[in-house]
Amino acid sequence: MHSYRIPLFFLALCLVLPPKILAAPPAADAGAAKSTAPASPLMETMAAEMNRALAALQKSAQENQPAPYFLSYLAHDAARLDIAAEHGAILRSSANRWRSADITIRVGDAKVDNTHGNHRSTALHTIDLPLADDRTALARSLWRGTNTGYSNALQSLLKVKSELAVHAKEEDTSADFSAQQPVSGSTAPLGKRACALSPVSFAPIPASSPIR
Repeated sequence: MHSYRIPLFFLALCLVLPPKILAAPPAADAGAAKSTAPASPLMETMAAEMNRALAALQKSAQENQPAPYFLSYLAHDAARLDIAAEHGAILRSSANRWRSADITIRVGDAKVDNTHGNHRSTALHTIDLPLADDRTALARSLWRGTNTGYSNALQSLLKVKSELAVHAKEEDTSADFSAQQPVSGSTAPLGKRACALSPVSFAPIPASSPIR
């Protein structure tokens, strides 16, 4: 029996708004994001929700509840086809597709934020995303994920401040974050490029149902 696992496609979309974006009007942010992002409901929803979240968190920010100075969304859109065959006949097959998003939130400032010391993992929060390009459903998922990630980041920042207050001066005084010039680009999904290079011809297969 032979088993084959074929990645139909894997698409990663990343949208990052660095600290300087926080000072810009939300309308300008959305226009800037759309100018560099591929035209897709997912990317456009990510850009709109990011700007809405930043504007809302800035508006409600307090001394003990600061707004994020860094926020990024990294979406993964992937599909996989599994086929098991024996003596030239297919025994079983399955096709799967999934979407997820990695939400990174930093609270505090570039010198000391919620990731300080042993708290590096607190900046990342991963969620599942709807498979359909439903802008409302995507926005709700991103909002819930951002809200949860922001709450986790605030709790971590409080722990960091408490630890710094009671511990001796640290030997490593480097900043927790360094700003770099943004780089943007886009490529075709891996599946399309892999099929184009492969000597085997692949017919389109719906990701929602197995081969029969």
